[in-house]
Amino acid sequence: EKSRLRRLWTISEELRAAALEGGKSSEIIDSSLERLIETAPVVGGGAKSVKEAVNNQEVYQSLVNPSSGDKGIETGIHELDELTNGLHGGELVVIGARTSTGKTAFALGIAAHYCAQGGSVLIFSLEMTRLALIHRILCAEARVNSQNFRKGFLTKEQRRPVNAALTEIMKWKLYIDEQSSHDIGELLSISRRESAQHQIDLIIVDYLQLVHARNKQDNRVAEITAVTQGLKKLARDQDIPVIALSQLSRAVERRGGGDKRPQLSDLRESGSIEQDADVVVFIYREEVYKPGRPDLSGKAELIVSKQRNGPTGVIKAAFLKDYARFANLEGFRAE
Repeated sequence: EKSRLRRLWTISEELRAAALEGGKSSEIIDSSLERLIETAPVVGGGAKSVKEAVNNQEVYQSLVNPSSGDKGIETGIHELDELTNGLHGGELVVIGARTSTGKTAFALGIAAHYCAQGGSVLIFSLEMTRLALIHRILCAEARVNSQNFRKGFLTKEQRRPVNAALTEIMKWKLYIDEQSSHDIGELLSISRRESAQHQIDLIIVDYLQLVHARNKQDNRVAEITAVTQGLKKLARDQDIPVIALSQLSRAVERRGGGDKRPQLSDLRESGSIEQDADVVVFIYREEVYKPGRPDLSGKAELIVSKQRNGPTGVIKAAFLKDYARFANLEGFRAE
């Protein structure tokens, strides 16, 4: 105990000196937080025998009776939830797609579905403003045409579901950080702070390639590696799923044979993303490449190309373009 107190004194003195010297406050805070966490007594950590690890009734029952185990956070797309059993704590989930295919819409759909159930979600929106995201969520939930909403062309009947949806959304535990530039250190510091204040259950980063390493690097692949490793560490330390949206390389467009379905090798600066991700889901909408085919309208594929703890597969889904919303295909047909 005395040794720990001496270490705390040292950290406080070094923190004071660093603050007086100047520099980025976020880096000083993050470095100090890491050292404080290392200094804290280990509670439930350290190496354990198998007997110690399962010496808990809840853990034991989840192993001998898997059906009683906790299901992860549901996305709202039933077949995807069946395949993945939800999004689990400690997982880095990468959602990849070409520009304007629906990455943000899909992530917002997951956030909305979970918040409506009482969950707490933190979104880092590095490309869109907080208000723009709220507009998109509102249109998707109220099911009103997003273009008409932006232009103010809503009838009296259409305004009713908008007002009802806004009333519900304002009750959600949804937190949006709209800073357009973050390094991974700043993102981790904000995540820890918000998690402590609001008990965050899910973090979404939109999008991965806009996050920078703490120290600027000439090699972009090395920089992305630092970012993905930081996000993976965040997921494990907080024991929550972290969703990172990712751009794809232009190799998809150049691929011959007419099949533009994304592959793991299409992830931009892909080496570390593919390695660090626990789950990789690609969004593919054939109508984007074949706009003259009305039979493809509203159809989407969610391609689970990697799942560290489960199978891969392709899920058919609906994309409601007017509302920028993904939905279950059977529900779409029913409409």
